[in-house]
Amino acid sequence: MSKKKNNSAFLDSDADGLSDEEEKNLGTNPNSADTDNDQLGDFQEVYIYGTNPNDPDTDKDGIPDGEEVKHGLNPRGKGKLRDFFIPNKGNNYHPHALRPKRVLFHAGSVLAVKALVVAFMLSMPVTAWLTPDVLLEQQQRIIELTNAMRQNLDIPALKENLTLNQAAFLKVQDMLIGQYFAHMSPSHKGLSYFLGQARYPYYMAGENLAMGFVDA
Repeated sequence: MSKKKNNSAFLDSDADGLSDEEEKNLGTNPNSADTDNDQLGDFQEVYIYGTNPNDPDTDKDGIPDGEEVKHGLNPRGKGKLRDFFIPNKGNNYHPHALRPKRVLFHAGSVLAVKALVVAFMLSMPVTAWLTPDVLLEQQQRIIELTNAMRQNLDIPALKENLTLNQAAFLKVQDMLIGQYFAHMSPSHKGLSYFLGQARYPYYMAGENLAMGFVDA
């Protein structure tokens, strides 16, 4: 007795309406009526809805093809804009933007952007966030407050010196680059070094450093 060979052109192992030969050509599983487990049969995807039987979310909108068909949405398109944001019958009163996967994606994106912004801000020196006008105004205000106190004590007023300003700028720049706040830098550069860099002649010199004070 001879056995008949199964003809894959007609054989339908999973009884989904697609022959094993068709499933082989499509790359779907001939032993599963729903290869991608999207609640939409392979036959329906290929011949009725035109979706990808190997991809549970053909239009990449975060909603499985079967779920979209169930709620009257188009599994091959992203739907209307209102479906994304506004509860309505078309999205079964569940805006796509508020679906768990999308909420997680949006939250992750916001945190990533925030982290990048913070990292960028921390990488910039303080002077990058201050305009020259602000720096000049603060500088003049310090001199005004100092001279007001000196006047109360009958001490001659101080005058601004551009060469000393340059020395002070070099000091501040070095502290920002070296990430320190002290009279002596980690590389042992003190006041005399910065005065020398600015070529300011002096007999005696002193330096005041202050941060975080609300008054003089």
